[in-house]
Amino acid sequence: MKPEHALYSGRVWHHREQPVTHQFSYPLWLLAVDLDDTEALLSRHRLWGRKRRLVTVRDTDYLAGEAGAGARTLARAVRDKAASLGMDWREGRVIMLAQPRLFGWLFNPLVLYWHFAPGSERPDQVLAEVSNTPWHQTHWYPLTLSPAGDNTWQVEHDKAFHVSPFMGMFMRYRWTVVMHDARLTVRIENWERENRVFTAGMTLERQVADSASMGKVIRRFGWQTLRVSAGIYAQAFRLWRKGVPFHGHPDKQLSK
Repeated sequence: MKPEHALYSGRVWHHREQPVTHQFSYPLWLLAVDLDDTEALLSRHRLWGRKRRLVTVRDTDYLAGEAGAGARTLARAVRDKAASLGMDWREGRVIMLAQPRLFGWLFNPLVLYWHFAPGSERPDQVLAEVSNTPWHQTHWYPLTLSPAGDNTWQVEHDKAFHVSPFMGMFMRYRWTVVMHDARLTVRIENWERENRVFTAGMTLERQVADSASMGKVIRRFGWQTLRVSAGIYAQAFRLWRKGVPFHGHPDKQLSK
């Protein structure tokens, strides 16, 4: 991964191992955008922009809408969020990896903000923004990447945010990130004590974000976000049919 604008396309996959086996995958593309230089990227294609375009990148679509308050840009808001979580991002570059809004529709269960220290070609920290679809809540995990082999970094932490009604809270996340100049793999494992319950990941190939490739992703993935949104509920129904236990939202349980 490089600290510059790019398009990433490939597949995302989910694999549940307990209490039943259940897996699926689907095509995915994401935009990597240097948050200090967003306008330069959007100017490369006439159908991309801030509003009234087929593809839009709005600051208020990310970081739970915290950008825009007091004319604060998304780049500034992300750095402020990182600081509130104990990370110093005052210098260096921040690359956001996320889906933009396509045909007016947006769905981002996971947004990754990558921090590159000044002069570095590899990120040292990541701010993971996680959203839970049914409840429209957002949580941020500050991740410091530790080397774990050639082009591989790992980090581990406790689960602190309810995402799926088919997954309990008392778990631990293990992230593995494999970065090459032309390929990126992110793998997240859910562990319950000594048992791995679930694994999700994405393997993506990098493309230059030029006018030609920006036009191609519209034609190939134009309705991707809508299909993924519908697919989340379809997979939840299949888990329910398989008898996977339902876990209510902990906030709802405490309010009773």
